[in-house]
Amino acid sequence: MTAVIGLAIALAISPPSPRGGTIVGDLGTGAFTLSDLRIESRPDQGDAIRGWLCRRRPAPAIRQLSVLARSGDGEPIWSGVVAAPRFDPGRARQCRALRIDLPPDIASNTAQWTLRQR
Repeated sequence: MTAVIGLAIALAISPPSPRGGTIVGDLGTGAFTLSDLRIESRPDQGDAIRGWLCRRRPAPAIRQLSVLARSGDGEPIWSGVVAAPRFDPGRARQCRALRIDLPPDIASNTAQWTLRQR
């Protein structure tokens, strides 16, 4: 009985298994970083890539991010362009929440996501 309760508690507090494959961020600059990227699924809002875009030092703004979804074979199955979060001019060490809404049924078929500065 104790083992069953322990297992139930462990499952309840363990993080959910990753959905939608790995996420690769290549911004081409050391001034900006992507962190804690994950696929999040909510029944009322659909699938989204969520995480943080951080500016480590003053640099020109990133205005757009391109997003590419690839299947397990490496074939592109979806791409899009999204607006990047805004930062205060001339400031460093700031992070902004990143949320990229995804079309239905794309996340479950994707093996790799690539985010790039556009």
